[in-house]
Amino acid sequence: AIYQIPSMVANTMSMEGKEKTKKTVEAVLNDLESYCDFEINDIPMPKDLVGVMEALFDRLDSNEIYQEMANTLFNKVLESIYSTTGQPFEYRYYLIVPLKSLHVSVDLKEVVRQAYRYTKETVLQGFGIVEDMPANWYVNYQEQRLLLEKRLGLINARRLSESENMLMNRIQYLR
Repeated sequence: AIYQIPSMVANTMSMEGKEKTKKTVEAVLNDLESYCDFEINDIPMPKDLVGVMEALFDRLDSNEIYQEMANTLFNKVLESIYSTTGQPFEYRYYLIVPLKSLHVSVDLKEVVRQAYRYTKETVLQGFGIVEDMPANWYVNYQEQRLLLEKRLGLINARRLSESENMLMNRIQYLR
């Protein structure tokens, strides 16, 4: 499962706010420690400056003089940014947790069952025998996903859509 983690602002002026943010992130990471094989990736993505400028333009006074001046200013700012730095980007943070992990399960019996199944599949593959997937695989996946999403609730992580998931898998492959 891949989740996008929104950026969090840690107020450096307020020690309480900064500590609260740190403790929130620490609590989530401590919950994820049992998964053992999760990753946090920062991936540069193109920044949509035109969209930002359009949003600012929509907030302007409706007076035509202000809109013309703002339009000229916004165009010059965009031209300056693109000519000096090229395509601007922003880092987006993604948490990748394989739900096949032996450590995801809630109870010890399930961990032992998964370990046995994994060992059996590895031995069978050594002999060239492949076992079919269980019919109820999706139920186990749903339980594991819901548990993970509950743990990630503190940092407002958002599960990626199918197309975003495919893009992230391609980026991971190319890295």
